[in-house]
Amino acid sequence: MIRFEAPLLLFCLLLPLLLLLAASRRSGTPMGSSLLSLWREQPDSGPSAPRRWHAPPIALLLLCGALCAAVLALAGPHRSADAAVRITVLLDDSPSMQLEQRQVRLVERIEEWARANGVLLEWRREAQPDWAAHDSAECLWAADALERRPERAGLVLSGARCVPGAVGREGADRLIYDGRELLREKGAYPPELRSVRVRGAMPAALQPLWAIWCEKQAMVAHAAAREPLLELVFPDAVCAADREWNGPGFAARIGLAELPGTGSGAAVEAASGRDGPRFLVQSGRVVSNMCALEWRGAPAAETGVFFASLWEQALLDPLDCVPLAERMQSGAELTAWPSTNQKGPRDSWVAECVWAALLLALAAWGLKPRSSQAEATLRPR
Repeated sequence: MIRFEAPLLLFCLLLPLLLLLAASRRSGTPMGSSLLSLWREQPDSGPSAPRRWHAPPIALLLLCGALCAAVLALAGPHRSADAAVRITVLLDDSPSMQLEQRQVRLVERIEEWARANGVLLEWRREAQPDWAAHDSAECLWAADALERRPERAGLVLSGARCVPGAVGREGADRLIYDGRELLREKGAYPPELRSVRVRGAMPAALQPLWAIWCEKQAMVAHAAAREPLLELVFPDAVCAADREWNGPGFAARIGLAELPGTGSGAAVEAASGRDGPRFLVQSGRVVSNMCALEWRGAPAAETGVFFASLWEQALLDPLDCVPLAERMQSGAELTAWPSTNQKGPRDSWVAECVWAALLLALAAWGLKPRSSQAEATLRPR
């Protein structure tokens, strides 16, 4: 469907039409005509004979075409999309957006704007959005606070302020940020909120490292815990392969079996070397296919650090904890909606109309009658 930025200018198209009508009704004597031709053009009848029509010159036709193209260019023709505009909303899903229902209020504002402007929304929720990859006119950034501003995308900021509260856990203690400094609330987490459990047969050589780590983290090992903070899963099957494993600060012989079921949710495979066991780290869960472990000599301190970092990757903080950096997030409220009248690079024909007008005008100028030729025709020999 074709639309115009200034449709009233289209009435100017009547001017070239009137010019053609006036030229076709001219009955004047052409310059340079002989007496014989003039006598032949005389009407056979008297004064009541109809007046003859003359075809307009080609130069005049080209000039009228140039005027029409110029009028169309000024009117601004473009193609309007029949379908509704689609906007991709890149929504920040970090923990700070959950404070004070920031995300809920932000989503309501965006949906209200979309309904008022007939815009279709496509949502993308990411905890760590790649803002630069979505900086286009068809995108809308939604967050609580951002350091950089988009160049082409729209932007909606809810406005963030510092929100005091729990930021972490150290053993049984809760770390609290009061808006100025960190405080410690001792014994805030009872044993049921610090429970861990082991499923399957943990290799005996690994159990001392596990006990030391639980003691330092103030964890309570409970095999019957319903919702443990951390769960280690080992296979119960017989080892199917034996390998030598050289890790950080240790050398060992291990037995491997089939990897136990990992359940749902995303998993990250921890690096343990080409010949080492597989560790799938999930939220609150570490799954391994290692069914036997035998140290080749005493393990060094790096060994305990390796396994501790592996288990801490999956360690869950209590639900009331939000990282300190997220609680300290601050920024002003800002709204810059994306354009709902988007045109592609080939959806406008203004440039084509301008070029057509120029070419037709040049052609008309080249075909216009020369005054010197007319004078030479009238000059007596």
